[in-house]
Amino acid sequence: MAFADCPHVGRRGFLRASASGLAGAAAATLWRPQRVAAAPTQTTRVVLTKDPGATDESGAGVPAVVKEMVDRTLRELTGKDSVADAWREFVSPDDVVGLKLNLRGGPYLSTQPCVVDAIVDGLTAAGVRPNNIIAWDACAREFRPAGFSINDSDTGVRYTATD
Repeated sequence: MAFADCPHVGRRGFLRASASGLAGAAAATLWRPQRVAAAPTQTTRVVLTKDPGATDESGAGVPAVVKEMVDRTLRELTGKDSVADAWREFVSPDDVVGLKLNLRGGPYLSTQPCVVDAIVDGLTAAGVRPNNIIAWDACAREFRPAGFSINDSDTGVRYTATD
């Protein structure tokens, strides 16, 4: 029975018709011929960087080692000789760059400040103004335990929360 035949459709009738429509749509999707994706025309480059000295005995990142790892990874990924040139493959001086932090894990499982510092160093070497770099996460209360401080000022890298 179509809805046009009924001047008033009750809750049960509406749910029954909706369920039938969803089931039909799902079945049509399953029985439709599937397309096979064409072979990619480009390969994706992946760089794996390891260093046993990247963390100390407590699991905290060792800033100098982490920075060298980030720099080496970007140079290898892009084939550029300098860190600045490598970062310029991805950003330009007029860009505003967002860095999403994950601070829910506190001091041990969160994004480490030394990783963010290494990225910021590379971005600024490429000419991005520090105040055009915005690092954020959801809750302001999680910044300090993870080693970060809020900075909503007009100078320096902006560290901000969305709450």
